[in-house]
Amino acid sequence: MSSQMKTVMGVLSFVGGEWSSESPQVLAVSEPAAFREAAKGDLFVLIDPLRADGSSPLDAQRCRALTATIRNTYYHSPGGVIASLRRALLMIERDALFFELLAGLLAVVVRGKDVFIASAGRMVVFLVHDEEVQRFPERATDAARLDEYAEPLFFHISAQPGDVLVLGDSRFSAMVSSADIAVAVAYQELEDALAALGDLVAGEDCTAVLVALEAEGAEPARLAPSTMVTALGGVLPHVGRVAAFTAKGLSAALVLAGRALRELLIQMLPERKETAPLHEMPPAEEAMRMTEAPPPPAGERGEALIPPVSSPVQLTQVEVTERKRAQMVWRLVAIILPLLVAGLVGFIYWREGVNEENTFQMLMEQARTVYQQALNADEPTARRLLDKAVELLEEAALLRPDHAARIELYTNVLHYQDKIDRVQRLPSLVALRRYDHPSTMLRRVVIDGLDVYVLDHGADIVYVHRMDAAVESLVPEESEPVVVQRAQKVGGNVVGELVDMTWSAAGRGRQVSALLVLEAGGLLEYSDARGVASLTIGGRERWKLPVAAMGYGGNFYILDPEAGQIFRYRPGEGGYPGAPENYFPQTSQQSLVGAVDMAIDGYIYVLYSTGKVAKFEGGTPITFEISGLDRPLSSPTAIFTAPEQQVHYLYIADAGNRRIVQLEKDGRFVRQLKPPIEGEVDFATLRSLFVDEIAGKIYLVDSRTLYLATLPPVP
Repeated sequence: MSSQMKTVMGVLSFVGGEWSSESPQVLAVSEPAAFREAAKGDLFVLIDPLRADGSSPLDAQRCRALTATIRNTYYHSPGGVIASLRRALLMIERDALFFELLAGLLAVVVRGKDVFIASAGRMVVFLVHDEEVQRFPERATDAARLDEYAEPLFFHISAQPGDVLVLGDSRFSAMVSSADIAVAVAYQELEDALAALGDLVAGEDCTAVLVALEAEGAEPARLAPSTMVTALGGVLPHVGRVAAFTAKGLSAALVLAGRALRELLIQMLPERKETAPLHEMPPAEEAMRMTEAPPPPAGERGEALIPPVSSPVQLTQVEVTERKRAQMVWRLVAIILPLLVAGLVGFIYWREGVNEENTFQMLMEQARTVYQQALNADEPTARRLLDKAVELLEEAALLRPDHAARIELYTNVLHYQDKIDRVQRLPSLVALRRYDHPSTMLRRVVIDGLDVYVLDHGADIVYVHRMDAAVESLVPEESEPVVVQRAQKVGGNVVGELVDMTWSAAGRGRQVSALLVLEAGGLLEYSDARGVASLTIGGRERWKLPVAAMGYGGNFYILDPEAGQIFRYRPGEGGYPGAPENYFPQTSQQSLVGAVDMAIDGYIYVLYSTGKVAKFEGGTPITFEISGLDRPLSSPTAIFTAPEQQVHYLYIADAGNRRIVQLEKDGRFVRQLKPPIEGEVDFATLRSLFVDEIAGKIYLVDSRTLYLATLPPVP
């Protein structure tokens, strides 16, 4: 997988009250070397049979067969992670026997800092980041069997080294809450977290998987159970050492306080002396008195026996004085001890505050020094030093997040980074709309005039919105602006999985301009005048797993990496009725493994998940090399351009580096665009972009939100 993170896994499985660290319901696969170019990541699968006591017809052998099917389908499917997960789940749906015997199914992919979740049934995934816990999905469904669910849910989230994923079956999901997970897992070693979860479920039948995310090459985190001292130690090495010394000081102080209290009591309490009885009695007389005192008569049935009453003992004046003195000492102790404890706690907090402030100032001083060194260094060295300064200031932010000097220095560092990396911040980045469907995973944004089309690949819905005349916000909608969605009937056909969409202008055989939507079983067309219609498209049997579509010059293009081809369709009666042409000749050795998107301006540009961009003319490769970029592309998701009269540049959504890269069409670096420093928008889940250079606007979608920004002029 990506070199950014590695995964470490543990399994908790109870069957019949017996703990096991292995389960046929669980499969974990480290990214195979053969698929690293495709960037498929590490795969974790958890299936949930209807009964966990072994009596389910879905026995261990069939569990293993099922997880193997998911693994093989996922890694051999071309295209993105979500599309591959969806294909793997569809393979399971085709086996009716498997499907009916399952209560749930969960597949999780970890690729670098990206986590992809496919969930069907009452399964659950918790993401534990420090003491914060997120649950996916937020609510469990009430259905009891997998075949009772409408659609699987898909999620795409970001994680950091040190985070932990907790995958649970339906039984585990019903027994635990996010708060329980926080207590059991936060700041724990993997073994301790598993033991804590075992205590939490109290031996009830269930299965859970813990996946710890660690930085590649880093030592495994050694975090003691749930204490602030070790929490700080795990996050900040400097603060951790301070906290450790504070804890040792607290222990020593308590010991000294105990010793001082003991000495005080010894000094104030009277010494115990062995004294003879006041009136010594001869043995014979003592025996006589004992015989003269008969035992009390037994009470009647049901009555309690009355114990003998002892005669009062006459205390001497010395004993009375000593008792009063002892009572006074204990009253004094009752007053002093709480004051002593309160003073001790206050002292510890004061010392901890002093140490925390010292640590903060040390981090700030180091950051200032590194920043000053960067100002006088060459660009490669300056980039390395500025990265170090950012790291130090982010550590300092954990101690003093609102400290004015830290914020000012952090802003200065980022501004200088922007200067040497040719970064321009997008002004007035506005969230136009957030999509809240549980399965939402936005895939594409397409603009035609004031109309904005958004494809939700996770929920299989295409939306249409309209910008106001000033092109600043969306016009309010009276109803849900759905163009088409999965399972909808169009022209007598049921719409399947929505793959991609593109705008196709009239010309060269096309009579009208319209939105074309590629779905698993065919092609749809949408226009305001006609609404949604089904188009004829030939040669569908040649498709394997399309990942992108594009309209250009009246033709329709499909990128199908698994087929190793870009299919080109010519317009005809009722759509594209003829067989597709192969863009690449049969003798071509061009590989499309890992291709995620394409753009066309006369040339075809193909973007790969590895960061590679290939350029073609008439099926023949043309030399294209990205030059001048400060760091390589990482997990790019989309590429955009258009004919020269509309768009002069090439734009790439580089989600791994949280930026948009702007290039000349020969690959020379122009600049990179990022969100405002002071904003809360993060391009980590950037999915698609559409640039209107003439109007100076750029439209973006991440996994759940549609944005609009003003495109700053090129310096």
